[in-house]
Amino acid sequence: MDIPEEPPTADPGEPKASRLTTIVLIVSLVLVVLVAGVAGTVAVLMTRNPDAPLFGGTPPQRLAVPVHFAPVRETKPAPCPGDPAVLDEEQTTCYLLEDGVTVSAVQRVEPVREKDGTYSVRIAVASGFKERLVQLIDELAPEQQQVAVVLAPEDPQQPKTVLVAPVVTQPMDGDSLSIAGFTQQDAEALTTRLLGTTPTSSPS
Repeated sequence: MDIPEEPPTADPGEPKASRLTTIVLIVSLVLVVLVAGVAGTVAVLMTRNPDAPLFGGTPPQRLAVPVHFAPVRETKPAPCPGDPAVLDEEQTTCYLLEDGVTVSAVQRVEPVREKDGTYSVRIAVASGFKERLVQLIDELAPEQQQVAVVLAPEDPQQPKTVLVAPVVTQPMDGDSLSIAGFTQQDAEALTTRLLGTTPTSSPS
């Protein structure tokens, strides 16, 4: 009489996953892929455009005409034929400038009333330009050198214009710099020239 064969026993080293376990694993894998995709997108956006607003932040404002900040090497009465100089708006002074930093976007430019009744113009540059501008201002502060604030059209055929050339008295330790010593009218006029829009006063 033949003895019936016993069914083969399952290999204990290869447990079968339940349907629930399989679903959980698949869902977990999908979530990991989705999260990785979002993180990758954010990283690419931040790398390609460090000034882009992230999750609803305020975007920087592009200037109608870029502004160039440059150390003043020398000033002379105009005219200055043969010198690579930049004139002020009145065309009475020639500024010979060192290499500087060009800013094409800002977070804000505004006139601010100071405690002594005078006005300053506060310039908060976009983050993509901040590091270079901080380095420039910090280099000029110890010797209290002048820095020219220059309207610098992108078209090389259009002349550059020095709007103001203040003395740097302290390092730039925040997100903005202030040019002080104006009347309200002059501060608003400088703000208009920098932004190309009608400014509004902002009390401190």
